[in-house]
Amino acid sequence: MIERDNGNIAVLRVELHEIEPLIWRRIGVRTSITLPGLHAVIQAAMGWLDYHLWAFRVGHRRYSLSLADHPEWNERITDAARGLAQVEWAAGLYFSVSPITPID
Repeated sequence: MIERDNGNIAVLRVELHEIEPLIWRRIGVRTSITLPGLHAVIQAAMGWLDYHLWAFRVGHRRYSLSLADHPEWNERITDAARGLAQVEWAAGLYFSVSPITPID
């Protein structure tokens, strides 16, 4: 669970699924970091170049950036501008992030 105090640090384990051998990184970020900021940290930690639209999934919610030309996409997401501590966490809950396209 992530504390809601902006001075706290969250230690996250980022794993790539369906890859052998397992590739993972441990990163520490302030709980006040925004989800776009967390996305940038993950990109840097993995050595990626930010080529894909992204979304974080936490439980049944999908957090991503709004797209001006895709109102149907925007209806399915929760605004990602919020901070990590503002996401509704539960003990043991994990999140996933994946490259996506705006139209399923």
